[in-house]
Amino acid sequence: MDEIKELFRALGQEMGEALAESLVQAVRAQIPRLKEEVTAGSPAPKALSRGSKVSIALTRPCPVPGCGRPGRGPRFSFLCEVHRELPAAEREKYRVRPKR
Repeated sequence: MDEIKELFRALGQEMGEALAESLVQAVRAQIPRLKEEVTAGSPAPKALSRGSKVSIALTRPCPVPGCGRPGRGPRFSFLCEVHRELPAAEREKYRVRPKR
């Protein structure tokens, strides 16, 4: 029984190493293409560049508890498609307040 366990352990180890190596090769093959795509064309807009507060604001989730949908931005108080149609009094409860 111990011999079978050891055999399966060795087989699993070999399969894991082979899978890891094939994944590494596949990723390495894609790197030049991805670099070309990223650097091709115009540079990223300033608003979406690294460190920009705008890019963070555009990706905030809906502030309604339990809702994980992406918010629609400051124009709709970052409420998602579903919750931006709430009555004004209820929307006000979830409105994102600016930090002062």
